[in-house]
Amino acid sequence: MLDLTDPTRMTGSQPGRHLPTYVFYPAVGASGPSDIASATPLYHSWPLVIFAHGYDVTPLTYEALLHYLASAGFVVMAPSFPLETAGGPLDEGDLSNEPGDIDFVITQALTANTGGGLLDGMIDPNRIALVGHSDGAEAVLGAAYEPGLAANKAGPVVAISGAGVLTNGQLPAGVGHHELMIIQGTADTTNPPGNGDNLFAAAASPKAYLRLLGAGHLPPVVDANQWRPVVEMSIVDWLDEWLGGLYGGSATARLAHDGNIAGVSQVRLG
Repeated sequence: MLDLTDPTRMTGSQPGRHLPTYVFYPAVGASGPSDIASATPLYHSWPLVIFAHGYDVTPLTYEALLHYLASAGFVVMAPSFPLETAGGPLDEGDLSNEPGDIDFVITQALTANTGGGLLDGMIDPNRIALVGHSDGAEAVLGAAYEPGLAANKAGPVVAISGAGVLTNGQLPAGVGHHELMIIQGTADTTNPPGNGDNLFAAAASPKAYLRLLGAGHLPPVVDANQWRPVVEMSIVDWLDEWLGGLYGGSATARLAHDGNIAGVSQVRLG
């Protein structure tokens, strides 16, 4: 974990934004089902994924997904947001500050990439993606589409169960260039499916819309069920397509295969 604090901004009326950040990375040795603390890094210039968690949970709520992304060849950094992390003070109104948190974490990641520590040389600064769930989806959309933040640092974006509330449902094509994947459960009562429909309609091409048939809000991302493998594989396919091909070509063809599972999921490209 990196113990990060942005001293230049406020948390409510308090100075500074404390952002303890979990780091998952490819490690030496055979891939296993569990994370190993302080494992020996597999040194290579890997793409970076910033993951943003939802309200009243923690980054480790999504540990299976973060582990999967790291094992697929990404350095994953997942900050704990000051006023949305379970176990701490909660104020969902702080969401508007989280795009700035994401921008700060990217800056710190790139500093660590040349800092002589564990992550030295591990990150390709030209291959950065943003992934978020629920309020985290709102945060990554804000970071990507609000001018002056991570817009020109990040490429592909994956928004899981998001509505684009920080951008009023608009995704300005002139702010950076982002290949957007939207993931939405059709039985999600927290973020109704119509929000995903609207985001897909508002997004510029290239874009993808993964619909999880009968899925609710959090379970398809974190629980062992029929949807989570689809979510994991489809995210890797999308990032692979737009971050230089970790596994060679045909990522879009793989997405068409991995995202279309009878009775489970449908994927649409645009």
